[in-house]
Amino acid sequence: MFEIIKKRVTDGVCIEFFDAENDDDDDKVRVASNHNKNFIRAARLERFEEGSWIYVSLLIDYVDHEVKTFPVVDVVKYEGRDLTGSENERGSFSAHMVIRLPKEGLHDDGNYRCAIESVANVNRRNIEHLLSRQLRRNAKGSGWFFTVVVSDSSKKEKTKEYQYYPKLQLLADVGRSLFGKEGKMLSHVVFTNRSEKQAIAQATAVTHEDLYATVEVKIAAKQGPEEPEQQKRWLQSLKDYYQMRGYETKMYFRHLKGDQVSGAVHPALASAADLLMCPRESIFTASEPRKWVGEISAETRDRMRELLDRDELWQLAK
Repeated sequence: MFEIIKKRVTDGVCIEFFDAENDDDDDKVRVASNHNKNFIRAARLERFEEGSWIYVSLLIDYVDHEVKTFPVVDVVKYEGRDLTGSENERGSFSAHMVIRLPKEGLHDDGNYRCAIESVANVNRRNIEHLLSRQLRRNAKGSGWFFTVVVSDSSKKEKTKEYQYYPKLQLLADVGRSLFGKEGKMLSHVVFTNRSEKQAIAQATAVTHEDLYATVEVKIAAKQGPEEPEQQKRWLQSLKDYYQMRGYETKMYFRHLKGDQVSGAVHPALASAADLLMCPRESIFTASEPRKWVGEISAETRDRMRELLDRDELWQLAK
């Protein structure tokens, strides 16, 4: 999988545009047609092996087409001004991402530890979109198919060929701050999908009809386990299941004194949602962190790799 991503990084086409005007299958045409759009891209990819593990490091860029200037202030005169980039320069953020996976031949269950640097707009939602779309583009261009034996209305069997599209999912454990914080406890969770597609079809999917509707699912916390650690895992499994189906999440908390508060996980605030839902750890580097870098920082990469190897940080995933 990462060999596919690496080749697309090398070719300069590992990029996805938001609200693209032209999503052409030809990458050169697609890239040339969308320079006026916000985009996310994998700018660099490195691979390192140690012991039983392979470590893949990526540098992810997010570019905001609306940001053309940034302010600076004279700390003596307290006077400010805007610095303006050239005609084709736009505001950008970059974040490191490190994944650990087993070497070939060792046990591989398809679940890998992953650490992502906390940077605005370079969140799980956008990274998952980038990597999944890149794998899909490769599959479509390479002709990945699989065959299935189905039965038609006359119960006659025939073999059909379907296009195969791989998908990468970035899942997260529920953050430790969700429970027992400031005297609040989880009351219930509401999952909402504004355009849920329900298919009415035969088992062989020869004929079907698609219906669209707003679907809201409310699940009371009392339906889950009472023990806090078990409740975290229960809530995370629910969130992952509904999120994969396109549902928005809203969690309601009840104060121990009886008051109720709520928190919405809005698509536009995915970075904030990650800060709420994901476990967080700090790393310390000798150099000052920067909003954007052109190359993978060896120091940042190594500190993040150390987090992947600290088993006690991943106990909630079990």
